[in-house]
Amino acid sequence: MALKALLLKRHIDEKKNRMAALSAKTMELDTRERELEAALAEASTEAELRSVQELVDAFSTEQEEHRAA
Repeated sequence: MALKALLLKRHIDEKKNRMAALSAKTMELDTRERELEAALAEASTEAELRSVQELVDAFSTEQEEHRAA
């Protein structure tokens, strides 16, 4: 019985570590999203808008991958 308890504890610890990593990534993505919103608001030329659009596209892909994790 003690071995099963140890095994369960290990699984729980692994899941807690995974959740902590996902939470940290979520906070990072939230920060980047606010930065991209500010960059979009500040963009004043077509070139700047295209640049921000490329960053938004890359961000969206990364965000979707994170949400699927």
